[in-house]
Amino acid sequence: MKTKPVLLFLVDALGIDFINHQNMPYLSDLAKNHALKPMTPVLGYSDVQRASLFTGRYPQDIGYWTDFRMIPNSSPLKPFSRLSFLDYIPSDFIRRVIKYFLAKTLSPIQARMTGYDELPLYNIPLRVIQHFQPSLKKSMFDKEPFQSIPTIFDLCRQHEQEFAVVRSDVFGLRHMFSKASSVAKLVSKEVLKVNPNVKLLYVYLHTIDMLGHRYGIRSNKFKDVLLDADQAIKTIVEAARERLGQSLEVAIVSDHGMNHTQEFIDYTYLLKQPGFGKDYIVALDSTMVRLWYFTESAKHRIHSLVEESQHGTFLTPKELSQLGVHFTNSDYYQEVYLLRPGLSIFPNYHSYLKPLAMHAYHPKFKDQTAVAFFIGPELERLTERAQKLNIIDIMPILKKVLGFNKSTYANHQQS
Repeated sequence: MKTKPVLLFLVDALGIDFINHQNMPYLSDLAKNHALKPMTPVLGYSDVQRASLFTGRYPQDIGYWTDFRMIPNSSPLKPFSRLSFLDYIPSDFIRRVIKYFLAKTLSPIQARMTGYDELPLYNIPLRVIQHFQPSLKKSMFDKEPFQSIPTIFDLCRQHEQEFAVVRSDVFGLRHMFSKASSVAKLVSKEVLKVNPNVKLLYVYLHTIDMLGHRYGIRSNKFKDVLLDADQAIKTIVEAARERLGQSLEVAIVSDHGMNHTQEFIDYTYLLKQPGFGKDYIVALDSTMVRLWYFTESAKHRIHSLVEESQHGTFLTPKELSQLGVHFTNSDYYQEVYLLRPGLSIFPNYHSYLKPLAMHAYHPKFKDQTAVAFFIGPELERLTERAQKLNIIDIMPILKKVLGFNKSTYANHQQS
């Protein structure tokens, strides 16, 4: 039987709480006619949600959790440690501006020299940047980014089925903060250019996530963001149907919801303690403090300092394993301190601006719940009995619709 083409449409940060007739009438109507499935994300940020979405596996199975990891003195970013004096500029804003300039000028040169697609600097302190490196050398859309664990795109290659990728976050800085309707015009234009014979079309829309961070989810502006994104989603789906045919099977999914930021927590005092970079290292994410210790005395001292803040909890090995983020090495952490919803770490190693809404809290909280819509007879048949999904469930469903389910992946990477 000839398989139908599939649209996998990832709408970043589309939380289940956002979908109602007032804010998102198109998706609300879809929810009535094609059952809306709540979907549980993995613990982590958008990049690991995509990794689990594309592979159908938990981070601990893939060996990938965050976009950068800590391996002492092995980073391709090591030359930037010579600029560590910039860490002592009093203004955090000025430091961020300088790092942004470096990321746009010198960093691409270093990436080419070291074989990476890109080398983001984020806001990692330059005095420890020699210990941090990107977790992937290449894009998740490239061949075998996770070595022996195939992505849905690897399976397309194996079965000689063409796929296409269209992303809204590649049209330059001026469009990163644009309304979804403006970006949708660019996305739809690209969708209408894809080979009409593709079997899998992946589309990514970033605007709800970006503008949710910027405006917060309780602002009137965010209501306009949702209404505008709803129309943009409809426009893009219609463009995909126009290009690939009305029999197109459509999976609209998100990666997480959003939580309102009530208070910003400043953990930069952890970077000023004796022994930082020598006896211990800290990574400040938006909702997590990740820690590595090189001496027992530093472990006792810094662990106690973090615990005394009383803003969250240290995750036990059992909890980390249950969440699918327990690793056999310490590339991503030795300890993880996870904040309570409503609290957000700033300054952190990623954000240039204060995020007025955040995600990557414990997946058990309702406002972290993602969504999945399945439109088309095959997708609906395969998911009709499911009351709730996990993000790792999507890839196996796509495999079946695309006719890949009975095959074994032949890995081509050399050890």
